[in-house]
Amino acid sequence: NAVSGEIVRTLQPQGEGQQMIVPSGLAADEREGLLYVAEECGHRVSVREMREGRMVGQLGTGKEGGGPGELNDPCDVAVDRRREIVWVADELNSRVAIFKTVTREGGGGEWVGEIRHPTFLKHVWGVSFDENSERLAVVTQEGENDYRVDVFRV
Repeated sequence: NAVSGEIVRTLQPQGEGQQMIVPSGLAADEREGLLYVAEECGHRVSVREMREGRMVGQLGTGKEGGGPGELNDPCDVAVDRRREIVWVADELNSRVAIFKTVTREGGGGEWVGEIRHPTFLKHVWGVSFDENSERLAVVTQEGENDYRVDVFRV
């Protein structure tokens, strides 16, 4: 099967508070019909309807920070439907932030906790979750050209 490359939908939301601010990572929640968009300069993960792109919720406060529920340049996101949590690569806080999933009605999104690890020395760039093996892969940067991928059992 060849991939056609045909665009079937473009999400470019307009209006107050609807625009995406430097989107960098995406994760789909097909069960809820939602798309999680990591917005680096927005310091949030916006949660949008897949069909229209309308924002129904967000993870993080939308203001740069390092405390519980705050993000600093989130750049990737992964959804764990079984546990109903979202893993966020919180780049400049050198952690993986954990939030509850959001519902289509806009509920959820609460702060659950974080993963900090001695190997997360500088930046946390990416996350990927495999529900079958319950493994979380995390891309980190330790030095200028020193990247690594750590895989965790979660």
